[in-house]
Formats: sequence, structure tokens, C-alpha cells
Amino acid sequence: MQMIVLDKNGFPSVLHVQDVLLITMTKQGPLFVTGEGSYRLPNTAAQLLRALGAHGFEQVDRNMIANIDRAVAFDPVERKLHYDEEAAGGGGLYATVSAANSYKLRHLIRESDSSKQDYYAAAQPVVGQAVSYTGSGLSLTA
Repeated sequence: MQMIVLDKNGFPSVLHVQDVLLITMTKQGPLFVTGEGSYRLPNTAAQLLRALGAHGFEQVDRNMIANIDRAVAFDPVERKLHYDEEAAGGGGLYATVSAANSYKLRHLIRESDSSKQDYYAAAQPVVGQAVSYTGSGLSLTA
């Protein structure tokens, strides 16, 4: 079995469980000691992203890191990242996405749902313009 851990400098490394000699419990979590050195599990969002970013993970909300590669759809209106076809229909597993991170998921918007595409396109402000909502919809002002 393999684990993604952090070396003494905080860089991601793959550790084979068979190489672990000792596991010491510390305030910062378990410390895995091998013949080559000691390693820690990632325990902050920044550490997890550094370790898992190359495997398709992105931070999509303040407290949410999602595997983008496994997602099947993104609903820009409700800002939900869906992981199965049931979820895309309203049930199943999904992750919430902050407005600031929605741009990371643009490629997952269903092309067949033009109203969501239009909403997403309208919600993207052009540099130097402000977006405002009127009773009839979104409008851009210079």
C-alpha cells in the first residue's frame, strides 16, 4: 500500500507502508519514520493541494477540495459539481463550488443546457465593467 505524505521540507512524496519502521503520534498528527527519514500526512488545504493537485484535485470552496477528473457535470446556477448522472438530475453526490472558483469548472457545463450556458456567459464580467441585476436580467455597465 502507498500513501502520499510530506517530507521534512513539506514536499509531496509517495511512501510505501512496508518501508515504515515506526509511527509516532504527535500534536501535528502521526509521524512515519523510515530508514531514509520521517514523513507527515498533509493536514491543511494547501498541503493537500500540493500533494494531490497533480492527480486532478482543485479547491472549489473554502472547505472543499474536489477531484475534478471524476466529476461528470457542473451546474453554474446552483454552483454544484456533480459526480454521477443521478446527481446531475438533482440527487446523488455533489460538491458545492464558490463563485470565485466557478471558472475552474467551465469545461463541465453541459452543452445541451443552453440556459445555463447563457447564465454562465452573462455572469462573467468583462474587465472594466460591472455586472448588475435588474428585474429583466443581468446587465453590464462601463
